[in-house]
Amino acid sequence: MMVGSSLNKKATAAAIKCGVPITEDGVTVSSVFQPKIKEETQMNLDDFRNSTYLTQRDIDKLPPKERHVTVDRIEAEKVGEDKDLKLVTYFVSLEKGLVTNITNGEVLAEIAVSTDTDDWHGAHVEIYVDPDVRFGGERKGGIRLRSIPTKKSQSVEEEYDEEIAFGDEEVP
Repeated sequence: MMVGSSLNKKATAAAIKCGVPITEDGVTVSSVFQPKIKEETQMNLDDFRNSTYLTQRDIDKLPPKERHVTVDRIEAEKVGEDKDLKLVTYFVSLEKGLVTNITNGEVLAEIAVSTDTDDWHGAHVEIYVDPDVRFGGERKGGIRLRSIPTKKSQSVEEEYDEEIAFGDEEVP
């Protein structure tokens, strides 16, 4: 309906019933001139990026303590447009899996002291974003894994240094 058009009685009644603004002389007021109140919602482009697997953004959103993860299982899955068979590492505390490249696979093998992926279950690692990872000759950043130092993994030399620093005295 055009701005300023006159309505017959039926149309006026229908317009009123539907909530269309009408002047006293039966002329409709275009919604173009009515201010629309938009409900405020916060939206972020990242909320619309749907990835089946972990991305750098997923890792960046994790609080530091949640970046220490435990390997739940390793699966062989068809990944990407070409549906190449890849290793995907799933962690106990994360929904998405990590498409595991050779570098991250070698880290897991070193931690588990085995190249058999069945032995990687239960490995504790830190997952982080390394901004220096290169892809196609360009620095793009990428997800990396590293071991989490523990008391048990300290070298004998470090333990010896601690004993000297604190002494071997028994505390009563």
